[in-house]
Amino acid sequence: MFNEPTVFILGAGASWHYGYPTGEELVKRVIERSRDLGFFCEESIRGTNSVLPEYVKNRISGPSTPGRAYEEIWELIRQECKDLEERLKHVNPPVIDYFLGQNPTLQDIGKLIIPLVILECEAMYLQMPGNINRRKSIQNSTRFSEKERARDVDITAYHDDWCRFILYQLVSNCPTSEELLLNKVTFITFNYDISLEYKLYTGLRSIEQFQEHAGKFFEKTRILHMYGKVGNFPGSELTPLNFEALPAAGNVPDKYRSNRQQQYSEFKNLLDAVYRASCNLRVISDHKGQDGAVIKFASYDIQKVETVYILGYGFDETNSELLELSTHLKFNNGKYRRVFFTNFEDRNSVNKKASKLFSDGPEMFLANSIWGPKAFGYFEKSTRNVYDALERDFEL
Repeated sequence: MFNEPTVFILGAGASWHYGYPTGEELVKRVIERSRDLGFFCEESIRGTNSVLPEYVKNRISGPSTPGRAYEEIWELIRQECKDLEERLKHVNPPVIDYFLGQNPTLQDIGKLIIPLVILECEAMYLQMPGNINRRKSIQNSTRFSEKERARDVDITAYHDDWCRFILYQLVSNCPTSEELLLNKVTFITFNYDISLEYKLYTGLRSIEQFQEHAGKFFEKTRILHMYGKVGNFPGSELTPLNFEALPAAGNVPDKYRSNRQQQYSEFKNLLDAVYRASCNLRVISDHKGQDGAVIKFASYDIQKVETVYILGYGFDETNSELLELSTHLKFNNGKYRRVFFTNFEDRNSVNKKASKLFSDGPEMFLANSIWGPKAFGYFEKSTRNVYDALERDFEL
């Protein structure tokens, strides 16, 4: 049980273990799916597709059909996809958030494609539990022998389910279901996916002793998504969407070749679900759209806690400023805290950003992997991934 106030701050490296992309991989996937959606638009033009998803309808300015050709409507979306794909390839940004902030005309289509990618990853994880990123990392190798080996990789054999350590701590020395709610822990995430909620809830529901209050554990401000989330779980059933209707790499599945109307209808259902999810998302540049209450709760939680775990987080300056990490976590701010953070592969760019937050200079973590107890705090880093850090380095 978490008896002392504790906060977990999660970045993309935490969700990577559940099959979701990190920054650069997300850019690549958005490019791919923009191309696929553009191909579908071209097919819809040739087939005079009159089954319009909500996003497509909402992008129409002026009179809509009847009186406006379906070809013209689909061409508008096709051009949006093409612009997003080509500009992303030219810039090749490390993350997509700032790119969308610098290209306002691409924000609508960008915010549609991002949840399309996220929800596709969710569907893959639900259908074959395991971290598909393990296979993809091998497929991305420059060695042909490694690429061949990727086909035989058992992605369920890897240790990736780091939420198991959190679940264990939540229920340890917790005698009753109701006392589960007394855990003094909050999760702040910059990720759109809801893998954390899914893993913790399904875990709690699988223990008879805690089934009664498993749902109540997630009420109020237990988990704060700083830029929104793609679903409402627990609260609504989590079922994988059907992505077959959106042809990958321009290949139309055989089941639709003789029945394009079925594809059009199923594509509408898919894109409508994605569009509903996109309405809850913000990107890093959406200063006016940020939920002030969420930011306030997150900053307050960090201010009052004694222990902070920062997992899979790259210490982006804007995100750190949003949470006022420099103010709350600096070692000489007069309050003793324990801070544990991961820096996979010990990247000095991350070391320096973390050091500037926790101290007055960039050198705090350059020479040593662990900084021992200081006058007003304890700071420890792990150079392992999130799972291995929780298993082998950090204590909960």
